[in-house]
Amino acid sequence: MKQTFIIIILLLASAFTFPEEDSEAKKEIREANRIYFNELAKARSDFRVQLARSLRHADRIEIYLLDFEIEDTDSNFYYWENRLGENEFPVLAYGAKTRILDRKNLTQEQIGELLPELKNVVGIEGNVGSGAMCHIPIHGVRVYEGKSLLFQSSFCWKCHNFAVSYPDGNAWVQIHGHELHEAFETLLPVPQEEIDRFNERFGPQKDENP
Repeated sequence: MKQTFIIIILLLASAFTFPEEDSEAKKEIREANRIYFNELAKARSDFRVQLARSLRHADRIEIYLLDFEIEDTDSNFYYWENRLGENEFPVLAYGAKTRILDRKNLTQEQIGELLPELKNVVGIEGNVGSGAMCHIPIHGVRVYEGKSLLFQSSFCWKCHNFAVSYPDGNAWVQIHGHELHEAFETLLPVPQEEIDRFNERFGPQKDENP
């Protein structure tokens, strides 16, 4: 019996692989990874701050009510997001698109109301998260100076995120605060039928936004 017990212990021990102690090379690579991601987070934070600052030049803003159902698109070509149909809007970090259900060109007074909240969200500093690991677009925005498009993105109030187009690609950024959501709802409210359709598909929104 004792011999059988010893054999069982030896078999169990052989089933587990214990990690070897890290070599100096592995430690150096891990440190290189840490530095890389810290520097990337800082570069993206600096980019967002500068992007938000540039929005002060806006002379036209159009906002959109978006269909939360998205579909794939051919995003394997340059500037695909600016080559969609008149009633289509890009979901940037997915390389996808959705339908525009309604749109509104803001007056100068409305631009003055929305822009501060938009700049606060876009220009968030630090190593921020990406919100929930999903994106169900409801509102969208395009910001122009003359004919130049300064910024565009879709916003999800369930996942609490939006996309930023960095020089190295698109990525989600977490939305902090409720003010921008409230501003969009004031300017272009989501119709009750869309809310009902959304709740039937995803369940009622639980606003846990910080």
